[in-house]
Amino acid sequence: MSEFITASINRERFISDDCLKLSFKMFDTDDSGDIEIFELIKMFYKNGVSEESCKYMFNQIDKN
Repeated sequence: MSEFITASINRERFISDDCLKLSFKMFDTDDSGDIEIFELIKMFYKNGVSEESCKYMFNQIDKN
C-alpha cells in the first residue's frame, strides 16, 4: 500500500512540475529563462488588457 501512495505522490508532483514549466514557457516567449516585462504585456494584451493598464499595474507592483 505504501508503494502506491509513494507512486501517487511522485506522479502528482511530476504533473505539477510539468504544468509549472509549461506555464512558464507560455510567458517566456523568447526562451531566455526569464519572464520579461514585454512578455507579460504581450500575454495580457492578447487577453484584452491594454498596454497602458499593464504598465500601470506593473509600476504599482514592481518598485525596483
